[in-house]
Amino acid sequence: VYSVLCQNEGVAIDVFHFHGLCKHYCREANLRFSAGKQNLEEFYKSEAPALLLDAIDVIGACYDAIVVDEGQDFNPQWWMPLEFLCREGGNSPMYIFFDPVQNLYSDRLALPDFGPPYRLKVNCRNTRRIVELCSSIKNVEIETRPDAPLGCEVTQKRAMSSKEQFAACAEELNR
Repeated sequence: VYSVLCQNEGVAIDVFHFHGLCKHYCREANLRFSAGKQNLEEFYKSEAPALLLDAIDVIGACYDAIVVDEGQDFNPQWWMPLEFLCREGGNSPMYIFFDPVQNLYSDRLALPDFGPPYRLKVNCRNTRRIVELCSSIKNVEIETRPDAPLGCEVTQKRAMSSKEQFAACAEELNR
């Protein structure tokens, strides 16, 4: 959880990942947020958004707008609770940033229909070397800003299990 009070007009901005938001709201509503012995994937996919809705029933809506990053990774069941968090419901602004090329969890996007998207055609967040590697992996041309930093050399490692992934990440972080 990251919460900041902006300097102008005392505007509060909260930053959460989806499940952190669910947990925070449940805590505020004195509701238990725990998977217990059930399947963790099912808990985070279905039960967590249901608990968030229960918490909203207790506490009420508190946001004027919602901004979602990495929207391509959102499960369809996660969108409705976000709308209920807004004071004006479906009339509140909701901005969703997504990249279908970066979709990690599904073959199709599950975004709410808020009209036609505004396409950002230039990658503004990665170094040129990262963009080059991603372009070659996806076999898609990704445009980047001309003033984007070159960045350090990018390496790839393959891991066949979670244990190997953890070890490879630890090794890379410790070099």
